[in-house]
Amino acid sequence: MFGERLIGLFNFLLLFVGHRLRWVLLNLVAFVLPLLLRVLPELWNPQPVGWDTPHYVWAIDRFEEIPHGLLFDNRYMPLLYYVLFGIRVITGLNGAVIMKVMPPILFAFLSWTVYHYLKTDRVEDRYAFAGLLLFSSSIAALRLSWDHPKQVFGFAWVMLALAQLTPEADMSLGHWMRFIIFTILAVASHETTIIPLIFISLYYGIWKLRRRFFAFFLVFVVLGITVFIAIFKQWSRVWAYLPKAEPLNLVLMLWFIAYSMPLNGVLTIYYGLRYYLEGVEYRGVMKVFLFSMILFSFNVAGGGYIWSPWRFTALASIPMSIFAALSLRDLEQTYPKMKMILISTLILLNLVYVAPMLLNMKSWLTFPNQPYNFSSGRM
Repeated sequence: MFGERLIGLFNFLLLFVGHRLRWVLLNLVAFVLPLLLRVLPELWNPQPVGWDTPHYVWAIDRFEEIPHGLLFDNRYMPLLYYVLFGIRVITGLNGAVIMKVMPPILFAFLSWTVYHYLKTDRVEDRYAFAGLLLFSSSIAALRLSWDHPKQVFGFAWVMLALAQLTPEADMSLGHWMRFIIFTILAVASHETTIIPLIFISLYYGIWKLRRRFFAFFLVFVVLGITVFIAIFKQWSRVWAYLPKAEPLNLVLMLWFIAYSMPLNGVLTIYYGLRYYLEGVEYRGVMKVFLFSMILFSFNVAGGGYIWSPWRFTALASIPMSIFAALSLRDLEQTYPKMKMILISTLILLNLVYVAPMLLNMKSWLTFPNQPYNFSSGRM
């Protein structure tokens, strides 16, 4: 009797360890794959890749000279600068070396959150990895990483916050606490993160929780906006991000989607049509996320679409990758004979499409105005 119980306990431990080990390995792979993609341009370029990279290098190396403070001094210093400076203090590395290493890691972090969100939503591994690879191999996501590490860092926290709102989450006190903590980290990382968080909070409060928690969310959103504007002193930046009617931006936005994430765009349209025409379940949180990014692609701050609005279109690649993964699942269920080739073929096409920019190859895809590196001579 005792022997049977011991054997049963041993088998249970084997299953538990095997399950945990599999979970660790899958998440490790989900982090390493986008890291390898993003590190490729860094290998062939002597300088850190990116348009804003010289500013980051300067800020890291002269951090002590910059007046800063997250909640004091009337200045808003994004959280990422503290992380980068902390790495400099701990390792002794200079800003140029840190900015060769950290942007690929931040990109891998954001890409992993796409996988994590899909897994939290009970999506099978193959489709979660499909969403991960379609996101990390899109020019939109890569360009966002080349240009805006702060936003990559901030929206990774946004995705971790939204994972607490998946339909399968029981919304316990722990989920609420994690949602609030990740939201605070997101807003502390970049001001644009508050845009999808406001839309999603209102959607979730009105349509999901109805009257029960709506008051809580309303107070939370109003308090968040107040703290954001009053303490961080971001009046001008918030005003600059407000969308305004600009028909030309619609054309440029559609062009940017077609150029930088064509497969994600097509699969998102397919999923939307399936929902509206045939009633397939639609992910409301991601729908609102996508809507807010498309809406703010119409803002006309700075020098037009190529100055600011394109970033919101690029950020739309996050929810579009989620819908792309769900579309692939739907297609394979509808057409079982495609199961062996559909995902692998589309991901291979995406990788071939983005390869010229990753490998510095001569191609019509590498347009001169695509900023895969403008760092040389600006240090």
